Amino acid sequence: MAFYNEVDAASVASPVPCGSWVWIPTWDSVTFTSPNYPNDYAWTKCYWKFYANSSDARIEIDCSDFQLQDAVLGVCLNDVFTIEAGLFNCKSFCGSEGPQSELVNSQWASVKFKADLFTHYRGFTCTATAVGEGKKPVINRTIPVAVTTTPPVDITTTPPVDITTTPPVDITTTPQP
Repeated sequence: MAFYNEVDAASVASPVPCGSWVWIPTWDSVTFTSPNYPNDYAWTKCYWKFYANSSDARIEIDCSDFQLQDAVLGVCLNDVFTIEAGLFNCKSFCGSEGPQSELVNSQWASVKFKADLFTHYRGFTCTATAVGEGKKPVINRTIPVAVTTTPPVDITTTPPVDITTTPPVDITTTPQP
């Protein structure tokens, strides 16, 4: 039996602690990590439940760093990361192949992490995002920009120079005998 601490994505500290039930607004994300990340995790059982605030949104799990104990004969037996969204909608991960943009076909997803007593690794850092229908909206944000200027440059000029010309001169030539 898992006990959850219900929180809103806007008010939860990052990373979301183990045992949290998180309500996520559409297109928002929260980060969650294995206990003690980025250092090795210990023997543990950890649960998170992510719930999209909108009924047309789905939960997407993406892990940017993932290192658990490897599978044994192709099966995650010892240390395992599992995403569940219903009785028959379950996927397990171990070794270095964690979820990459794993979109759950549900408004909610339960993530479970179980580590045995023996070999332990760095663990994981992941995000859960409430993905809405259509494209992600463009958010106009003001981004601070640092501008570097050089000091003003003084240009020194000489006073104007007057050029005096004489009036045109007519030159008459005479042929020579």
